[in-house]
Amino acid sequence: MFNSHVAVTSCYPVEVLLNNHLDKEVQAIFYPFNFLLTISMSSKYCIRDNYITPTQRKFHILRFVCTVALLVIYDSVTFKVFAGENIIFYIARFLSVIRNLTFLQNVAVSILCNQDNVLLVVLIQMIHRSIDLSNKIRSFIAWNWIIIATISAFNIMVATAFSSGKDGFNFIGCFTDVIYTSFDVDFVYSIRVLNLLNKYLYEWIKSVRIMNEGKENDKMNCTKLLKTYENILRAYDVYKKVTQYLVSILRKGYIILCFSITKQKTM
Repeated sequence: MFNSHVAVTSCYPVEVLLNNHLDKEVQAIFYPFNFLLTISMSSKYCIRDNYITPTQRKFHILRFVCTVALLVIYDSVTFKVFAGENIIFYIARFLSVIRNLTFLQNVAVSILCNQDNVLLVVLIQMIHRSIDLSNKIRSFIAWNWIIIATISAFNIMVATAFSSGKDGFNFIGCFTDVIYTSFDVDFVYSIRVLNLLNKYLYEWIKSVRIMNEGKENDKMNCTKLLKTYENILRAYDVYKKVTQYLVSILRKGYIILCFSITKQKTM
């Protein structure tokens, strides 16, 4: 069980978090996203032997070093290909800058929100244990897998198409593009978590209505509902904290991209 004192602060030793045991059903909810983020070196946390812990700092360092090396090699190849085409070269160069800066910011966010990502999952488990979603959770998990499979297939096809050219297949470019699938997964992960929290809130409202009708009106049930509501509010707060950085990254990327294209057209 997640210590109540841990829920108040995100700066807590990793050793304490070893007590965070996850139920099988909760693991099934997050596994599709965690699986794809892990193989793309962008894992938000580590789930092993039914326990959830923050990703270690050495993982972030390894991720940073490996991806930066790939980006340097990929950019050097890309710029050589488009060196003689001014407009394409300009756009490719600007896109590369956006992508690299976004990657660096995403690594920083992963480190800053390391504990909060774990806290969010544990809070969701606490809510899940007190609210019955058994009639909806299976379809929710199934849709998670469908979404992840769709994202993976689409990104692989796009990466393969853009990496195939008259000079042969660009393996480094393809691999780099696939790695950046993590941005799409991050975005969809945020949407699905918010959707899950909304489902819990709706079920909680139903329980309150039943209690107000006098069907389950007792002190113990009132206390349980109040505690669940507090956990839902805390989960929303933590969700807002860990996702506002992602929204900021995407917004800056699109603004810079639109500005660069507009500027090129006016030249």
